[in-house]
Amino acid sequence: MIFRYEHGPLDCEAVAVDGTNHKIYLLSKRKAVPVSYELPLDMPCKKSVYTAVTVAEIRTIPGVPPKDQKRTDGSFRYRPTAMDISADGNTLYILTYTHAYVYSRTPGGNLGLGIFKFTAANHSAVYLQDPGPA
Repeated sequence: MIFRYEHGPLDCEAVAVDGTNHKIYLLSKRKAVPVSYELPLDMPCKKSVYTAVTVAEIRTIPGVPPKDQKRTDGSFRYRPTAMDISADGNTLYILTYTHAYVYSRTPGGNLGLGIFKFTAANHSAVYLQDPGPA
């Protein structure tokens, strides 16, 4: 598959396939606010280059807190590095180096992936802390 982002090259590690809606989702890594993009899962062979179109910004993933802004690794610790959608298509998982975010499919809800919504009623966040030297 050959594709490009509609606004030029991006760094992306977080990719998920939604078999329910026949979409491939990509989540930018190095933008201050992560941006989601989508591609069709079903691609006719006759088209050679596809365009990943912008869906929305994901504002529920916080930026770099002031205490980490001066760390050499601080700016990337909060960036999305992985994403997956459950087999039933109802749950979206986004991982950063420090947190895991869980989103539930909400009819008509729009988080930026178009089908998931992160709300106080249906979210979880887990802090992954380095245990230090053993």
